[in-house]
This record gives sequence, structure tokens and C-alpha cells, in this order.
Amino acid sequence: MLRRAVSVALDGLTAVPSIVFGIIGNAIFCRYFGFGYSILAGALTLGFMIWPYMTRTFEETFASVPKDLYLQSLSLGISSYTHFRKIIFVPCLPGMVLGMVLALSRALAETSALLFTSGYSDRMPESLLDSGRVLSIHILDLAMNVTGGDQNSYASGLVLVAFLLILNSFFSGAFVFFRRFLK
Repeated sequence: MLRRAVSVALDGLTAVPSIVFGIIGNAIFCRYFGFGYSILAGALTLGFMIWPYMTRTFEETFASVPKDLYLQSLSLGISSYTHFRKIIFVPCLPGMVLGMVLALSRALAETSALLFTSGYSDRMPESLLDSGRVLSIHILDLAMNVTGGDQNSYASGLVLVAFLLILNSFFSGAFVFFRRFLK
């Protein structure tokens, strides 16, 4: 019953628009905790925003492992650590990497939540408590507020898409490496 309630709550959090996370992050991290518009407030907001995606992906991945494997490892006398590391973790690794990549990709392309929490400054931040601008907000600023900034916003958008492709390729390559290492 508790598992079902947590599952419904996670599904509900997944459906919440990012602008709502931004407003709540602003109220909690910027105002209540006193971080102001800062990189730290934006990072914490993004962490709470991607948390339901990763949790649901991990939950579904671990639930997909057949229960018979646990009974078979018990009958062979395998320790719980070895059972988890060799029998459960290795088949679940692709799903876990997929959840991390999807969540990270959503966080990198996020604009509205960061607009309310990390600010809009165009100078280089010196600490985690300074305001900063991420690439997606920079693209928005170029397209909406800078006269003749369309070409630069297109170029910045291309950089963001290229970075996401490189990041996803890196995770795919790292997955292949670690899968061979864990066997």
C-alpha cells in the first residue's frame, strides 16, 4: 500500500510543469533559505525536478528483474552483496543509465525553473551563491530581447543540441565500458 502511494506521488510529480518547480524553488530556496537568485538554488530545484524521473526509472528497472533469480542465488549460497552486484545490478544498469541520461537531458534544456531560481545575470559567477545564466536562458534572451540576435540564438541552440548529443554518446560509451568491467 505504501509502495502504491509513493508510486502515485512520483507519477504526480513527474506531471508537474517545470515552471511550477521554478516558483516553488524560488519560494523555498531563494526566499525561505535565503540563497537568493543563485546557482545553488537552481541546482537544488533541478535536483528535485529530476528526482521523480530517476526514481521511477530505477524502480521499474529493479522490478523487471525476475524474482526467481533471488531464489536461485539463495539456493547456491551466494552472499547478498554478490547477488546484488552480479545478478541484480548488471541487468539493471542499462535502465539506470537511461534514467540518468533522460533526467540530465531534461535538466540541461530547462529554462523556466532556472529563470526563477538561478537568475538572469550575464556575468561569470564567482561562487555557488552568485546568480548565473545557463545556455537555455541565454538562447531565450538572444531570441526575445536582443535586436538581431536570432542568428546567435540559433547558433547557441545548435551548441546546446550538440552538447546533449555528446553527453548522451558519452553515457552510452561509459555504459558499454562498465558493463564489461562488472561482468
